[in-house]
Formats: sequence, structure tokens, C-alpha cells
Amino acid sequence: MSGQFPGADNTDELWDNLLAGRNSVEALPENYLDPRFYSADKQPGKSYCKQAGILKDRDCFDPLFFNLTPHEAESMTPHQRLVMQESWKALEDAGYNPITLAGLAISVYIGAEPGGYHHDSFTGSSEAIVASRLSYFLDLKGPAMVVNTGCSSSGVAIHQACESLRHGESNMALAGGVYALLDQRGLISLSAIDMLSPSGQCHTFDATADGTVISEGVGMVVLKRLEDAEADGDPIYGVIEASGVNQDGASNGITAPNGEAQEQLIRDIYHKFAIDPSQISYVEAHGTGTRLGDPVEANALIRAFRQRTDAQGYCVLGSAKANLGHAAAGAGVIGLIKILLSIRHRRLPAMPGFERLNPLIELEGSPFYINRQAIDWRPSSGERLLSALNSFGHSGTNAHLVIGEYQAGQAVCQCPTPPTASRIIPLSSKTAESLQDNARALARWLDRRESPAEGLLANIAFTLQTAREAMRVRAAVVATDLPELQAQLAQLANGDSPIISSADETGRLAIEWIGGAEIDWTALWPAGSAKRIHLPSYQFAKERYWVDQTPQLVIVEQDAFEEPNATDESKGDNPPQPSTGLFLARPVWQETLGGAADDDAGQRLLLLVGFNSEQVAQLQLLSTSAGAVSTVKSWLPARSPRRRVIRNWRLRCYCGCKSSVAGCRLNW
Repeated sequence: MSGQFPGADNTDELWDNLLAGRNSVEALPENYLDPRFYSADKQPGKSYCKQAGILKDRDCFDPLFFNLTPHEAESMTPHQRLVMQESWKALEDAGYNPITLAGLAISVYIGAEPGGYHHDSFTGSSEAIVASRLSYFLDLKGPAMVVNTGCSSSGVAIHQACESLRHGESNMALAGGVYALLDQRGLISLSAIDMLSPSGQCHTFDATADGTVISEGVGMVVLKRLEDAEADGDPIYGVIEASGVNQDGASNGITAPNGEAQEQLIRDIYHKFAIDPSQISYVEAHGTGTRLGDPVEANALIRAFRQRTDAQGYCVLGSAKANLGHAAAGAGVIGLIKILLSIRHRRLPAMPGFERLNPLIELEGSPFYINRQAIDWRPSSGERLLSALNSFGHSGTNAHLVIGEYQAGQAVCQCPTPPTASRIIPLSSKTAESLQDNARALARWLDRRESPAEGLLANIAFTLQTAREAMRVRAAVVATDLPELQAQLAQLANGDSPIISSADETGRLAIEWIGGAEIDWTALWPAGSAKRIHLPSYQFAKERYWVDQTPQLVIVEQDAFEEPNATDESKGDNPPQPSTGLFLARPVWQETLGGAADDDAGQRLLLLVGFNSEQVAQLQLLSTSAGAVSTVKSWLPARSPRRRVIRNWRLRCYCGCKSSVAGCRLNW
């Protein structure tokens, strides 16, 4: 697995932040939100939330690594770039040289939504190519597709990848999601529907929940059928034991959650895959921090679990959104990565900022509780850790997965006398700078190992020899133990090449490889003498490519039209509003009752309701030039009205409480 997250460049840094309870949401810089377009007073055309979780390197890419020109890189949406790089890293983390996978039935499923990044390239701006560009580069022959179900996109993508493996359509799958195009326009749009948190924090399941905080993020995982992964000696983080998706159907609104549908999905999956919820000791919830969505989700979980168990207070309820914010299409895979990291370390991080439970959530007497500090993760029953993941979309498409701890069988006994190659640690890259970064990353990884496992040096050598592409710029370390390896990696990171003696076979082999020789490393290792392990992956060059997507304003005289209660936007703190996606709608005039009207009999009046002054000005110019209308009046309400449509005739509520609309505790 691999990814980039707010405040974390990789999964190791993500785990450090989660365990420490750090809040990675921050105040947005000007390249995300112009201060003139922020107002805590919820003004039309402005965002009332100025916090988000951002990727510091969302614009970074290494085009030459992927045989692309800098111009092509600039033309590509960041979603394409990030998926390519993180997929390469995930494959290496899984113990595979990506180049050796050419021609195989390997599928790619990516959760992503259109982001609006456009340049002068059709393929670069195409969201359809977010998944298939990787297949094209690596010559992968399995299905490649982008899944867009809103917030549940990556959760659904992971399920689709599992289905492809279950049905034999592919033998390996890359699945994940990405959102890296947070911008001012999106924040203003979400503010207009009151979706964002005025306090700038996801208060998941808390009584102070007041909306969500949007964040960026990308995550990728590599999936195989369990029996295949075991047969191939793959390093395994965990096992997806069950997965499924369904749809809300009719609910209180097209984006409103349906508690009954969520409950039914969980019940159906547990029945189909024979899952005992009494063994699930952690649920990574969708948990967006909204006042109504959180109770719908939590109470649906409670009802679904109570169908199969009466046990109480044994299962922790949490959400990464409390740390990172809501990563939109990338949220589901980030939740999965959090689960896998928690399984690996056997720890459950606390949910930062949680103080008092939302009174509409009925945890008392339920299987669930919320931990206020990090705790050791122990199985609720049985011998292994079992968890669940919720991923729900504003489209109404829901996903639910069950993830279990992998318990290896009898360990293969390694040779008591390691082969000659076990002391050679090869490193290579496309550039000298990346080679230094690779050495530095491996050194940091070793520093994190408090109690190195037996045979770690041999496993490192075996993995780097057999599961990495041999590139043009090469170096090698010959070490007899881990401290010697760390010392020589520090030299490499500083640009100095360690001295290698040619007095023995090990040294001669390392020198030949550095000189460009092709060596069949696998033939040098007796069967069972070492295994591939999770190691730091390639460190890509960080060259910045970005095309400003800010709309260009067309300034016109404001006295050409009349706008009641308008203020002079050329002065003060009220900037001109960007015209986003507005095109001329052709007017169709209808004759008055009683026959055709004389063209000069009256004044034609066109009322523009809800448009900002910039949009009205553009329409005025177009209308007057065509002679279509003589007077344009604009009315922009001080605040867009909030409309709630309650389907009283259905006489029931969709949150799952099974009461009439009038009796719903959520007041829908």
C-alpha cells in the first residue's frame, strides 16, 4: 500500500500522526482560498470555512521517470500523476518490480471525481484516463476503470477489485482513490449548501458536530486472492474477508443518508460471508462530522449488530476524518489504510477532539464505544483482529468491507548459512538525487525498527535484488550487519559512495552490478532462504507542475443594469465574483393571451434570480447586443434559502428509526 495524506508524505508518517492524535487540518493558504472570498458570516459567493487538509506536494511529479515530457506533465490532471506514482510505490511495497508485470491480467480500479483541471491536452484532462494511464505505462491487461459514486468512490472501487479477483477476471488488482483538486470554487459551492464546518473541524460523533471539513488525499492498495498471495510468498498486511455495495434509493433528499439501506447492507454482507459481528472489535466509520449523518450511520450499525449479538461495549468506533478531514473520493481507501496500519501495530488511535457524544446516537447498551486515548487492540473474541469499514457516498451508493488480521502458517525455515548475495544491498534510480533519497528513506525505515526481526538483513537484500527495477544510476552496499548497513546508507545519502573491496566474491558481484551487469539474483538464493518484505519504495523527483485554474474575470461597467441592495464591488473587501460555468440560455418569448402582442406594446422584463453581479453583467452585454431585452433586473438574495422537502405522504422517515416523519428524532 502507499499514499499521501494531509500532514503525511507516506503511510509511516500517517501512522505517527494518527497515534499521536494530531489534527492535520490547517488554515488554507491563498493559492487555495483568496482571503477576499472568505466570510464567517456565510455570504453568497464566499466560503465560511477556511480550514482543510491539503497535500503539500499535490503538484509534484517525476515526468521523466514515466517517459513523459514536462509539458505533458503540466497538461495532466494531478489525479493521473498521483495515481501513477502511488501505484508504483504500492507495487514495490507489495514486493513486486512493476516492470515485470507487463502483459498480465492486472486490473486497476480508482475512485475519483471530476476535478476541473484543464490545459491543452484532451488525454491530460480526461478523468477516464486516471486509471488506464497506469495500465498503458505498465502494459497491464486487466480491466481499468474510474469509479465515481461520490464520497464512497474508493470504497466501491476496492469492492469492484475484490469482485474482479473473486470471479477470476484478474489475478492481481490495484485499487484506491484520489482527491487533490480542492479549490476556492469547490469551497464556495459546498458553503452554499451548508455542508462545511464553520469551526473548521470534523467533530465525528460529537455533540458539537457542525459539518465536515474537506481534505485532499491519495491511497492505493494491491490486492490478490489469498491463496495466490500465500503461494507466491507475498508480504500480506491483512485480508478483506467480505465486501458489498448497495444504494439508498428514495430518502429524505438525494444526498441524504438512508439508515435503513445502510443497515440492510451490513446485514446482507454478514449473512452472505458468514461474518460474526461479535468478533469485530473495531469499525472505521464514514463519520463525516455532520449533525444528522453521524447519528444515521451509528444507529444503523447498532441495529445491524444487534441482529446477531447482544454483547455490549466491545467494539471501538472511530474515523480518520477526525484527524484528516474528508478526502472525498479518497476517503474509503484512507480508512482501509488506517485499519491495516492499526492491525500491523496492534494499536487503536484515539479520535482527536471528541468530548461529548451526539445525543442522537444511542451507544448506551450497544456493542460500541469511542476511545478517548490510544489503546492496545485486542480481539473481542477468537484469536485474531477483525474490523469493518463503512464508506458512504452523497450519490446514495454505500460500501461496507470486513478486514481481518492475516495469520501466517508455519514459518518457512531459512537457511542457517545465508548465501553470498545476502550481504549485497543494491540501490538504483533514474537520477543521482533520487538515489540519495532512496538511501535516506531506507535509513529512516531502519531507524524505526526497535527490535529488528531475525534475518532482516537477508530479507532486505533479497527484496531489493528481486523486487526492484535495475535503473541507470546504481550503487550498492556490502554489509555484514544492520549497523554497518545504516552507516553506509548515511554515506550514500550524503552523496558519497561506500568503498567496496573486490577481494571476495561478494564485492566482485556488487561491483559488476554497479557497472551495469545484468545479474540473475534469484538464482543465487536457495529456496526458502529469504522472503520479500515491505520496504520503502522509490523516491520520485519533486518537480512542480500546475496550471492555474482560476477563472479570468471580465470587468464591465456596473451601471448598465439595476440590482437592488447591491454594493459597489469595486471597493472594500467585496471582490468581483468569478463566472463559473455560466453560458447564455436562449430566451424563448411566448405570445400573450388573446393573440400576438405588438412589439412596442410593452416593456420586456427579464428577471435574473440568484446570479451574481458579474454573471448579470455578462448576460446584459449578450442580451442588449442581440436586442432581445430592453431591461434586465437582478435580484440576489442576501442568503440562499435552505429548503427542506419532507415527504409526508410516505408517513415514514428514512433515517432508519421506522417512525413517522413527525416522530423522527432527527427532525427530518
